[in-house]
Order: sequence, then C-alpha cells, then structure tokens
Amino acid sequence: MQKILILTIILLNQVSYSQIKTKLFYKDGKTAIEKCKIKGNTIKCEVGNKKIKFSSSNINAVEQNSKRYVYMKIENSNKPKLMRQLIKGSTSLFEITKMAAPQTGGTTTAYYVKRQSWENVKKIGTMRYNKDKVIAYFSDCPLLLEKVKSKSFKGKSPFKLISYFNENCGN
Repeated sequence: MQKILILTIILLNQVSYSQIKTKLFYKDGKTAIEKCKIKGNTIKCEVGNKKIKFSSSNINAVEQNSKRYVYMKIENSNKPKLMRQLIKGSTSLFEITKMAAPQTGGTTTAYYVKRQSWENVKKIGTMRYNKDKVIAYFSDCPLLLEKVKSKSFKGKSPFKLISYFNENCGN
C-alpha cells in the first residue's frame, strides 16, 4: 500500500510539472533544446536531473509549440517581460496574456508594438488596439490612419493593423 502511495505522489508531481520541448536562445548566441515550462516571466527547465529557472538575464527568447516568446522592455519600465511574438517585421507585434479576476476564469490580453527605430515596445491596447495610440505611433502612414479613422479593421484587430502597416508602409 505504501509503495502505491509513493508511486502516485511521484506520478502526480510529474504531471503537475509537465514540460514541453523548448528551444532556448541564450544571450551569448548559443541555443539548446530542453524540456521547459513557461510560467509568467520565468522559464523553468529540467536539465539532467536539475530544475533550473531562466530569465531575461541569460535568455533572449524561446520557441515552444511553434510559438516564439521574446524578452522585451516595455516603454517606461526597466524590467523585461516575456511576450509572445505574433508578427515579426519592420514593426513587430507582441502579446502578454494574463488571468483576469480568478473568480471569472477569463484572460486579458495586452498588445504591444515595436518599430525598428524604437528601443522598447509600446502598448497599443488591451484586447484590441487603441485608436489614439495608433494615430500617435503610426502618423507616418496616412494609408493606415485613413483605414483606422474609417473603422475598416473589424474588431480593432491589432494583428490586421500591424500586418497592413508592414505590407503598405513598413520599410
């Protein structure tokens, strides 16, 4: 009976710390593939028999399940955040998804953009883009501004907005 209990505890521990093959991109340019779990701003990996935490101090980015996550500094903040990269181009789009109020069980997604000339990412909106921020950030693209003002992008999709900018105005 005691052996079954110990085996059950070991199996539950393995299930609760389920890890996925993840490609790590180190700051020194090296890469490695490890079994990891992404939680918030931290990447926890099992290397050999050790569990190791990685952060922006030693990792630039990770790829997991065909999704790319990159540490980026947000405008007016010093600490980099791990963000999912949705679009890579002359202007890139990132998202951070967080749990909303625990009682609702939902999530909130904040969207960020980074133009090549910018040092940090800038928040473009939560759940959809903010019209005033788009006008401020993309004033050099009259085609995009006209589409935003005429409400051509249904649902205020940041993905469609940045894709349009990269195709029509991005260098």
